[in-house]
Amino acid sequence: MKQYYTIYLGDKIWENVTDDMNTTEDWSWSGLIWKDRRLAEKCMAALKDYGHEDQEDKKFSIRKLHETNN
Repeated sequence: MKQYYTIYLGDKIWENVTDDMNTTEDWSWSGLIWKDRRLAEKCMAALKDYGHEDQEDKKFSIRKLHETNN
């Protein structure tokens, strides 16, 4: 079974905004997924520098996702 990793902020998935060609219009909001936990850890470490963890209930964590065949 393949395993993937994503980042949560508190009890919700952390979402990154992607804009379309650096315009002022939001193009997409989504979480990020990695195949390697170390890459998720590096991203989470960088995110901590931006002050998102300002409340006790809003801490970053890495969650493991499992691929299923439905």
